[in-house]
Amino acid sequence: MKNLKNYVMILIVSTSLSLLTSCKKDKQSPNLPNTGSIVYQNKKMDITSAISQNGDNGTWVYFNAEEAKCTVQVRFANVGEGIIPSGTFTLKQGQPYDPKINFSGGKLGISIANNDIVEEFSSGAVSVEKNSNRYKISVNVMTAKGAVICEYDGVLDKKGS
Repeated sequence: MKNLKNYVMILIVSTSLSLLTSCKKDKQSPNLPNTGSIVYQNKKMDITSAISQNGDNGTWVYFNAEEAKCTVQVRFANVGEGIIPSGTFTLKQGQPYDPKINFSGGKLGISIANNDIVEEFSSGAVSVEKNSNRYKISVNVMTAKGAVICEYDGVLDKKGS
């Protein structure tokens, strides 16, 4: 009988402890900052905002740097509005276009010394990784006036079309 009492007491204590430890709140991961940069003609500019917007049965992603009023736009066509695909994509303008392996275009817009420059991408690649609501996006493309490298890690704000 004494052993039974001990077993019951151990069971009560262990049940109580397991209930107390399982009810603790999970630690919230801190809000990570959005980080990124655009490099064009050896000038590095910090990304201050990143936006996704519906366009052409797909999604357009914009990376903006206040310095030099710079914007990099990447277009993903035929993926459905609001969808940003994950993977590595090469630039393909025209047919045959496969949204599983291609992105449809993009451009760089920049203002240098009151001179507005808009350059369409001529070749290159984009890679996209998604983790929850955060994206890690790398853009490595060429324009007629040189390379554009854009790296971003963060949340994309959504904008209506």
